[in-house]
Amino acid sequence: MVGSPATATLVLNDKVVVDLKAETLRLGNGDAIALRPQAFAVLRHLVQNANRLVSKAELLEAVWGGAAVTDDSLVQCIHEIRRAVGDERHAVLATVSRRGYRLSLERGDETARGGPSIAVLPFATMSGDEPHDYFADGLVEDIITNLSKIPGLFVIARNSSFSFRGEKADPRTIAAELRVNYLLQGSLRQSGGRLRINAQLVDGASATHVWADRFEGAATDVFDLQDRLTEQIVGS
Repeated sequence: MVGSPATATLVLNDKVVVDLKAETLRLGNGDAIALRPQAFAVLRHLVQNANRLVSKAELLEAVWGGAAVTDDSLVQCIHEIRRAVGDERHAVLATVSRRGYRLSLERGDETARGGPSIAVLPFATMSGDEPHDYFADGLVEDIITNLSKIPGLFVIARNSSFSFRGEKADPRTIAAELRVNYLLQGSLRQSGGRLRINAQLVDGASATHVWADRFEGAATDVFDLQDRLTEQIVGS
């Protein structure tokens, strides 16, 4: 398999030419391969996020935009893609049990993405209260949004990183599944009008801390705390 998600054309399974710009598939001899537009949209998102786990929720959001569809629609698209590229053994497009899918391309991840990559995992809440869980999720979503604005930094989508909620897996395992260099994990504690965020930036290859820090302030200053946390990540 050759090509890069950054290019308009690539080859899957050593025989199928995918043209992202023209939205076509063809064999090396030029013969066209039929693929429904919806299935091609799924393929496009997988190519653009190659070599990492892409959750079902992320694909449904990216292709159907939150419309009410069942998993069967996605499964049908995956089946059509595999049939189109001759991937009977699922060597190119693998199913990750209960999580999603991974499209494999032979390339260096960081080179193809043009820089480092990070996944922000769900933050734990010390209180265990549901309202605080919602607050923590909102905090993480804002951090993901802030990081996504940084040129050269590849940030995993929320739906994929949140699929690891509550798991005690080794950071190296999570980083390998998401194909990222770094993980941001942490916890949130709220008491009265005060907010404390403990955060750790973890190297995905060694599972060692790049840094760990605590951010404290008034709950009304949550946006300032988010900005400080983002700045520290960028400066690492």
